[in-house]
Amino acid sequence: ALAWEPAGADKEENEAWYNYYLSLYEAGQGIWTQAPEGTDEIAPIQFSDMFGVARDDEKWDAFLNQLTWEELKSVIHGQMYNSTIIERLGMPTIQAADGPGDVYNWHSLSRKGTYLPNASMVASTWNDELSHEYGVMIGNEAMWDDINQWYSPAVDMHRTPFSGRSFEYYSEESLLAGRIAGNIIKGTQEKGLICTLKHFGANEQEFNRSGLATFATEQTLREIYMKPFEICVKNYDFDHNPLAVMSSFTLIGDHYTGANSELLNGVLRGEWGFQGMVLTDWYGSYGYQLTMDSVLNGNDMMLGGSNNGQVWNWSAEALEGDPVLQAAVRESYHRKLYSYANSALLNGMTSDSGSSGVVVWWVATLTT
Repeated sequence: ALAWEPAGADKEENEAWYNYYLSLYEAGQGIWTQAPEGTDEIAPIQFSDMFGVARDDEKWDAFLNQLTWEELKSVIHGQMYNSTIIERLGMPTIQAADGPGDVYNWHSLSRKGTYLPNASMVASTWNDELSHEYGVMIGNEAMWDDINQWYSPAVDMHRTPFSGRSFEYYSEESLLAGRIAGNIIKGTQEKGLICTLKHFGANEQEFNRSGLATFATEQTLREIYMKPFEICVKNYDFDHNPLAVMSSFTLIGDHYTGANSELLNGVLRGEWGFQGMVLTDWYGSYGYQLTMDSVLNGNDMMLGGSNNGQVWNWSAEALEGDPVLQAAVRESYHRKLYSYANSALLNGMTSDSGSSGVVVWWVATLTT
């Protein structure tokens, strides 16, 4: 089921995330050894060494062991279009941009690209090749402007023509939306730009969508509203699945999507095989889920801020004493860094640095 009744006093033992993360913790015993607090030594395994490393490779454990608990804790401290990561591990700053018709950062007006035809117009072509080229153009402009992550494409449905963001969504038809968005993802990620597929899920209206409770049968959700996400994540013949997914402001039933383990860990990761990270919509739905529930249920980080005084009131010492929380935080960072390590963040290319640094496979096709 995609929504459940809140458990009572024995909530932990009954909720899906508890045994999942407990099993990860038990498997990590004897392997997880975090660095001592206050360390500033240059780590022997640098972030650039992780490019192309499979997500289940043992090298990820060795890399994560180099972080302190305080550094691991920072995974959920948010990302507001840029995220400075840990210098001693050689982790550069990621720059992100909105979409969907360009690469655009409204926090920095110097970072904006050419505005291309909107999603509905692209879908109206019913053209795989053209939508792929659209993605290539977005990917090129992002690389030229030092953008590493794109908060697009958006594949929510045209449930009504009066929705305030229908121009950002492709269609009222699930297959068409998934097909066009999948080809755009292929084109952009060929250039190393992280696509952030959104808004997952049940985000089919703009007005009052923060906290909106959507009720639908599971068949309806799977066959209509979740189908384009499934098409993009499962790849089919697209060659590239998205490296990130954005959860929505909405609730399915009475349960917030960004803290719904059945949705994020069960369907998205378990059934569909998604490998990347999940982040919240802007400001984590304006605060009502700013608890560890999001991390424990598969939402890896908050978009749009860092410390609102509601979620960060736990210490590194408390983390050390909580096996389930340890596993959840490590796994969240693992997913986040896996996405970054497989992007243009590691290609050494910026607008003024040429091709120095770690040059990877998409650089050869920069001007295609």
